[in-house]
Amino acid sequence: MNPCAVQAGEYVVNHQSKTAFLIPHTPAATHEATVATSLLSVDGAANITFDGLSFRGARGACVVIRNSTGIVISNGGITDCGMSAFNVTGGSNCGLLNVDVVRCGTGGAVLDGGDRQTLTEANHFVRESRLRDSNRWVMNYAPLVLMAGVGQRVEGSVLSDAPQTAVFVQGNSHKLLNSTIRDVVQQCDDVCRPLIPCTHVPACLPLLYYLTPCDAYAVWGVLLWARLDIQRDANSWLHV
Repeated sequence: MNPCAVQAGEYVVNHQSKTAFLIPHTPAATHEATVATSLLSVDGAANITFDGLSFRGARGACVVIRNSTGIVISNGGITDCGMSAFNVTGGSNCGLLNVDVVRCGTGGAVLDGGDRQTLTEANHFVRESRLRDSNRWVMNYAPLVLMAGVGQRVEGSVLSDAPQTAVFVQGNSHKLLNSTIRDVVQQCDDVCRPLIPCTHVPACLPLLYYLTPCDAYAVWGVLLWARLDIQRDANSWLHV
């Protein structure tokens, strides 16, 4: 055994011989290691549903969708990936439906699309899903859901167990509806209270709205960054 690995769970790699040395937690006959950057990549497709599948163990973003329409991951799970679980850019009507997202490295779902000039909505979504514990490597500005562009939606979902931000909002006409946010902003600050106009936010801060009274230290886990509008109704906020 290579002397640099000294306790269970540690490993080292000899790049010349392309050999990995591992001290296992248990004396199992085989061990798993992933070399895949992503497990699902979709580009320029339409109207595909991946139902009842579990995606586990990508080194980068696990599911990547570009310039596609109607690509849906439903009734499954995305776990143990190195970066975000679900990353969609461009296109329209792509999202997660009844999916568990857990133990990701740099956040949960990235929803980005639409046209900021014409305010054409992309309608990407996270619906009836559960996203938690997905900041293994990056804790700041790696939200459980990022909504960017125009017209993304989080609805009927539970976002929990994050060191900082549950939802990061950029752009226009996004919706956060009928969802529960709990146990977030546990280790990092620099997050604002959302939703109600405040006239005495310091001019140096690019945060447009706070919940009155303005107090940057009493945080609620939703960061609105240079945003113009967001609809939010019937949400629950617990331990944030």
